[in-house]
Amino acid sequence: MQVSQDEEIIKSYAAKGAQYLSSIGFNDRFCRICEGINRYNEQEYRERESDVLELVDNFGAMLLDRPERVGMEVDEALVLLEYRNLRDVYNRYLYQFVEFIKNLETIKIKNENQELTLLELLVKIFRETDDIKHFITAVVYEYESKVDDEICRVKSNEFFRVHKNKKKLEVGNPNRPLFSEEITKKVIGELINKKD
Repeated sequence: MQVSQDEEIIKSYAAKGAQYLSSIGFNDRFCRICEGINRYNEQEYRERESDVLELVDNFGAMLLDRPERVGMEVDEALVLLEYRNLRDVYNRYLYQFVEFIKNLETIKIKNENQELTLLELLVKIFRETDDIKHFITAVVYEYESKVDDEICRVKSNEFFRVHKNKKKLEVGNPNRPLFSEEITKKVIGELINKKD
């Protein structure tokens, strides 16, 4: 009985959250974006921002400790995101997000006597703080400028780039690009020529 109640809570939390946001004055589009954080409520038109929220929500939840399990490592969470959580759905930003996280993992920040990746640092701060207010305060006041500086340094070396997905794209995968990079360039070139 408890399991079915938990499932109902999980399935309805995005819709209830969107209703609450609407009741306090947020516009319909913003509420629709928030409701799209999961796919329990079918939407005729799915907002792009809902895809971003879905990625962050799924991925972040896997990194953090839960009562029933310890938080996962980044690589494991990325694999599960792609091949379990979003296996049968189309998320237009999935591959860009995976590449972004892989690039983000190459950036290290000094913390006490160790170097941590940005996500390791966030998880460490989260585990060490009592509530969300203290977590946000720690991130913003202690690490925001360090993280910004390090990202800028890495970007200036042109190391922090989103690379083309080099994996073999399965025919049945709903997240694979519709066209290859070469075809996309040709189509865009034709559109530009027609416009001129």
